[in-house]
This record gives sequence, C-alpha cells and structure tokens, in this order.
Amino acid sequence: MARFPNWIKRPFLSRAQWRDLRAAVFWSAVSGLLLRLPFPPIEWGWIAFFGMAPFLAQLRGKTPKEAAWLGLVFGFCFFYPNLFWLNTLSSVNPFAPLGIIAAALICALAPALFAFLLALSIQRSNLSAQHSELSTQHSELSTQHSALTTQHSALSTQHCLLSTQHFLLVPALWTAIEYARSLTELGFPWVYLGHTQVNCLPLIQICDLTGVYGVSFLVVFANQALADTWNHLRSADGPRRRLLIKWVGVAAAGACILGYGFLQIHAGNLEAGKNADAPPDKASSLRVALIQTGVSQETKLASYNYEDQTGAEKMQADMNRSTLRQLLMLRDECRRNNESIPDVYVLPESAVTCPWFNLSTSLTLMVRDWATTAGAPLFFGADRMVPPPGVLDSKDPRFFGEAKFYNSAFIADPRTGLRKTAYDKMHLVPFGEYASYLDFIPGFTDYILGIGNFTPGEAPQTFTARGTTFGCVICFESCFSYLFRRYARLDVDWMAVVTNDAWYKLSSGARRHQTQAIFRAIEMRRPIVRVANTGISCIVDAWGRVSDTLPLSEAAPAQCIASFRLRYTPNSGERPRLTLYMRPWGEWFSWTCGLFAVGVLIAMRKKRARAFADTSAKDAKGLSPGQAKRSPGKQKQPRRKNAKP
Repeated sequence: MARFPNWIKRPFLSRAQWRDLRAAVFWSAVSGLLLRLPFPPIEWGWIAFFGMAPFLAQLRGKTPKEAAWLGLVFGFCFFYPNLFWLNTLSSVNPFAPLGIIAAALICALAPALFAFLLALSIQRSNLSAQHSELSTQHSELSTQHSALTTQHSALSTQHCLLSTQHFLLVPALWTAIEYARSLTELGFPWVYLGHTQVNCLPLIQICDLTGVYGVSFLVVFANQALADTWNHLRSADGPRRRLLIKWVGVAAAGACILGYGFLQIHAGNLEAGKNADAPPDKASSLRVALIQTGVSQETKLASYNYEDQTGAEKMQADMNRSTLRQLLMLRDECRRNNESIPDVYVLPESAVTCPWFNLSTSLTLMVRDWATTAGAPLFFGADRMVPPPGVLDSKDPRFFGEAKFYNSAFIADPRTGLRKTAYDKMHLVPFGEYASYLDFIPGFTDYILGIGNFTPGEAPQTFTARGTTFGCVICFESCFSYLFRRYARLDVDWMAVVTNDAWYKLSSGARRHQTQAIFRAIEMRRPIVRVANTGISCIVDAWGRVSDTLPLSEAAPAQCIASFRLRYTPNSGERPRLTLYMRPWGEWFSWTCGLFAVGVLIAMRKKRARAFADTSAKDAKGLSPGQAKRSPGKQKQPRRKNAKP
C-alpha cells in the first residue's frame, strides 16, 4: 500500500490495525455465521435474540473506520450463507456464483454503514488526537498538559454515559437501514432479522402496526442489552442499575408485543368461532382450487426456446395437457364427493409459456375451454406482448423488436372468456427480469446476466370471483409491503400470490419466499392464496396461520381444494378497517426510527463540539495572555540551537 496515494489508502486499515482487530474480526464473523441458523431451513428463531450480540460488543471503543470494516466482515458472513441457496441459478447461468458473492458484498455495506455511524456518534478520536498533540508541548505547557489529562479522564466517564444514551440508537439505526434496503427498484427486503420469528405468531402480530420492522427492532434491542452486559462484565464500568434499566426496557417491550399478539390471535379465534357457529352462509367463505403444475425450470426455459420451435411447441403442448388433467381431476373429485365446484381455480406464474400469449388466438381459446371444463373462473400467469403503435404486420421486424413484454396475470371466465384487462407485474426482479441501466455494456445483459427484457406495469388490477374482489402480486412482488398497501386502498377481500420458485429447485428459497406471504397477510389482515409452480402453495389467513399446504416438489404436479373464511360477508356493507400499517403513512415506525437515529447522531456531534469548546475556554484561563490568543495547535515551538535561521 506504500506505493498508493493517500486518497486510495485512506479507507483501508494498516497491517498493525488488522493485527489489533483480530479478536474483533473473529467474533464479528462468528456473529454473522450464527445468524444463519434462525433462517430456513433450520429456523431456530431463538438464536436471533443473541446471535448479533458478539458483533455489537466489538464496536465499543473502535474508530469509525475500524467499525465499518468490522460491519463489512459481519455483513458478508451474515448475508452470503443466507443467499447461498441462490447458487441453484448456476444451472441456467454459470456466472451466478460470482453474482451471489457480489450481492452479499453489496448487502454487507448496510451493516458496514450501521457500524460506521454508530462508532461515529461515540468516537473519541478527536479527543485522543488533541491530547497527543498537546502532549508534545509538555516542556512549554506542562500545566496545560496536566489539565488536559484530567479532562481526558472526565470525558472518558462521559463516554460511558453517552453509551447508555445510545441504547435506543442501536435498534433504531438498524431498523432504519433495513427499511432503506427495501427502497427503489433495486430494493432487496430479504434476510430481515424480523423474518426469523415467522414461527412465533404472537410475536409477529405487531406487524399490522409496524410491519416486520417492529420485530427487527425488538430482536436488535435484546442483542444490544446482551452486548452491553458483556462489556460491563469485562470492564465493570458504570453502575449495575443502568444495566437493570436496559433489561427492564427489553422485557417491557417484549411483554407488550407478546400481549398484543395474544389478544389479536384471540380475536381471530373468536371471529372464526362466530363464523363457524353461524348458519351456513356460502357467501361468507370461498372455495379455491390450488393448482401446483410441478414443471421444472429447465422445461420451462426450453418451452421458450424458439430457436427450436418444434421442440418448444411440443413442450408447451405437454404442459398444457398436464394442466388440463389437473383441472379434470379436481372437477371429477367434486362430483364423486357431491361437493360444489370451486369458486375459482388459481394457477402459478407462467402457467402458460408463450411470450405473446394474449395475441395467440389458439391459446386464449384454450384457457376459455379450460374454464368451461372446470366450471369456474381460471386465474393464471402468462406473458403479455404489446406491439409498437401502428405496427400490425407480424412480419415487420419492428413488431417483435420494438414490442413491450409484460409478466402478467389473467382471468378467464367460463361465459365471457379471457378478460382483456390483465395485471402487469409492477416491481420486476433486478438483474433477472430487467437491467436497462446496464445496456451501455455491450452484451452484458444478454450473455452475462441472461435476463429477460420485461416492462414494469403501471397500476394494480383487481379481479372478481363469486362476489369477492381480489388483487394479485407476482413472485418477487410479495416482498414489498407498498404494493399490498395500494391494494388495501382498493378494498380487496383477499390477495393472490402467483409465483414460480422452480428457479430455486428444492433449496430453502421457496420457504423463504413463503415467509414473505405470511408477513403480508398479517400486515394487511386479509387472507392470501399462494400458488407456486413447484411449491410451496398454501392458504394464509389474516393472522398468519398456514393451511392446505402443497409441499415443495419437482417430481409431479399437485392440487387441492381449500376453503377459507372471509372476514365479512360480501355485499353486506361490512368492511374491516384498514390496519395502521396499510394506511398511507403506514411506515411511521420506520420513519420514526430513521428520524430518531439522525437526531441522536447530530445531537451527539454537537454535544462533543460544545464539550471541546468549553474545555478550550477553561484551559485558556490558565495561560498567559500571549498564549491564550494562540490555539494549542499553533503554539510557537522552541527553536533548536543548531537550527538554521
């Protein structure tokens, strides 16, 4: 590094600094690896309440630069194991493993920023530098040096007090950064600490007030109390009463959240019991058929390969026949059991594989025949193509070359056929369904990423099934609460999530993706019907309880008929109120955490600046008038005898 200029070397640590940080780096890495266990497939959620503590304990006494590097180490060891399942994409893209490493490093910048800001608010590097500078003037300013030594000791005690004041800053800052990770089209709201508690339903009921961020706050809150306790036991600084207050705060927060959760679940049980005891009213429940087509991703991709058009069309025909068999099996099962036909059939994303499905007369007539055979509306995913304006001839190169392609969801009615208005996926997968900002690199998106070229939709669309109104999100969109908030304003009765998780084979990716639907159901207090190509398909009620699950499988198709109660009788005029989190200002908790963190950081910087100003004024009183006029850093140095004039 000696050959590099200072502006390049400045962000990096020296070898001596790395040697001093060996223990801190080790415990930061252990902390990150430990937090792999609360996530699928292991799902030991209780580890999350102490897994982050070793990393937080290492930040004490570190400079902002040292803390940032520790945050980067922790972040990479945290994110890479939790994103490793994405390596299943290497079967379709050989560059996927390198992309996963890059994604983990990018995600690790969030903990690095967290650690940097946290250390910046309590760092004493300025004080140490001033102390060192004034120590060199001992021969001329011995009295002032003695005073500053006392001042240094006093400010060390003040530092301990500031650490106590930062107790709430730690979870607030982490929560604000987690929220920031979900913003913009490049947002990635996966691997939140709050997601680790998906199996503890009473704890996550608070999501209808704060979103998943309230759960993340509690998890970090507990970890910070453990880190402070560990640091107190090692150094024994500060009274124990301060630690007791912190643990009382954590216990009170946990008790309030659990109490609220049990009350909500009890209210849900009462509501379900009331509906069960009421006279049978078909309008208050809905029968839904879940069709899990079970097609491998290799087959899906091959059916889009029009370089071998004959082979692609054969695969499409095979998949369509398989889907029709599933519909017939469910219809015949209902007839044998003297049961009513399902009110709606829900198929996964890309159930029909054709880039211009909406323009194919044969395919649109096919899905109408499916709906007629099934005897109920058919909701499914397929691609939609819109030719450029004024170009009607399919032989014109512009017809396909300048067309817009959408990842869409359609509904076909037995009587009216395919509805022309479809839902177009609004939040596309970055580097998977589009990467227009990388088009300036020749061949990068086509040959390196191998991605699709979709256009994002503009607005949500609602659909109807036997008197109920429902909305839809496709695949990655189920991770974003703001899309569900838009549907909540449209007063939907339930939500459909259609996805194709065959990309991830039999890895934990499908379970991680299903977790998102559980949190969205609680946030919205609406049932969610989730249908995936290879699983996991299920019904999630308004309190996050999962039922009628079709397991993860690439071996064969699966289907089932599920009934779920609506929260009210349609057309009765009754409507459950919007949850606090679904209101336009529903992100109030994340915004509050961000404002609190910014306010504390600014306040601590100003407080330290005032402390330095006060000590400088006190020291100036003990100096001669000539010395007082000059700042300590500009004191006249004694001239050596042999120095040249």
